[in-house]
Amino acid sequence: MAAFDHFAYPLAIDRGLGTIAEQDDYSAYIRALVIQTIMTAQGERINRPEFGASIRRLVFSPLNVGVERFVQTIVLQALNRWLSRYIRTTEVRVRVAEETLLVEIDYVLLAEGEEQFLSMEVTA
Repeated sequence: MAAFDHFAYPLAIDRGLGTIAEQDDYSAYIRALVIQTIMTAQGERINRPEFGASIRRLVFSPLNVGVERFVQTIVLQALNRWLSRYIRTTEVRVRVAEETLLVEIDYVLLAEGEEQFLSMEVTA
């Protein structure tokens, strides 16, 4: 894959150059986009109020087995809507453990055909 120029996430200043830091690892860049998409609450972005999955809000609701399918659905919908140019989501698994949502995502980087796995805990 050819070189690409993308801002690092989270946004930072490159101390050596004094400019905005850039991400040089494509898979790390896409991984950051996946996390950003999942963790952003809808309405949080001024110019894109529909962006995100709002799953952090669900931690404050009663977490039971029924919520697992709901979280799975909204994560899959958000990734398909906002990142379908970059990834193909193959599977989303969600488990509830006390006050924590455990989210596991399998996806394929479309530009490289490389399979990736992301596992994260979402807490209050």
